[in-house]
Amino acid sequence: MAIGSGVNNLCNKLMHELSKLLLEDIKKVSFLGEQVKVVAINHQGLSNSAFQLTYEGQHYFLKELTSNNFVLLDRESLFELQKKLSNKRLAPRPVYLDPKHRFQIDEWIAGDDFTCATLSQEQKLLGLANILADTHTCNIKAPQLNLLRALQHYSQRIKLENSQHLSEQLDSFEYQYQQTNESVLCHNDLSLAHCYSLKENLAFDWEYSAVGNRFFDVASCIEINKLNGDDAELLVALYIQESKRRKLESRYSDKQVVENINTMRPIVTFTNDLWVLASQS
Repeated sequence: MAIGSGVNNLCNKLMHELSKLLLEDIKKVSFLGEQVKVVAINHQGLSNSAFQLTYEGQHYFLKELTSNNFVLLDRESLFELQKKLSNKRLAPRPVYLDPKHRFQIDEWIAGDDFTCATLSQEQKLLGLANILADTHTCNIKAPQLNLLRALQHYSQRIKLENSQHLSEQLDSFEYQYQQTNESVLCHNDLSLAHCYSLKENLAFDWEYSAVGNRFFDVASCIEINKLNGDDAELLVALYIQESKRRKLESRYSDKQVVENINTMRPIVTFTNDLWVLASQS
């Protein structure tokens, strides 16, 4: 899988960036060997490290799963989910998951992501809206997102004082989340850097994907990409348009969809703030 401008966005960081033990285990993967080349990718994630593997002329994407120490994720289930998503051309094909869940290898997809591609802002927002709508109408079974459990876990991780006020705030967020919930498959981390300009509706980094509240997913997309008022409004309008085009069933009017997304935005901000603090702890 490529990030940024594919090979052109690779920086000159070598094998020593991976631990010696991890590198030795990577060389033992059945389709790799001693001569595998490992190069760090210029565009790194906030919690995991990304590399390009090259062996006998074949390229692969390697993600070192360094976020395991602070997130609650079922790597096996996510690997199987990504397989199903790749069959629908929504995600890169996962190739190998380390039995100890220290790294995952995916197919390599060359090309620019939306942050580097020569696209207008409206084209980028339409791309995001298309991926959100495709994901929300994708008939794939996946684990449910337990928002309250995640918030409680992050709070404990950063040793946030377990006060009555915090407890009431978390309960309030959970109530609002469930009140508007139209459960669908969600990406929950759809940034412009996670979308490819040369692969229509393909996204990567499905690490936080789960069945959950679609309005929370759209609000997450707004927050992650730091969209201003006009861009956020356009994304929501395009999302409503593309959702209708795909005949997404909903009990809400267009106006209520906008209201529900706005209701989710402070919950998303709070969740992201806790996640960042937990990642730094």
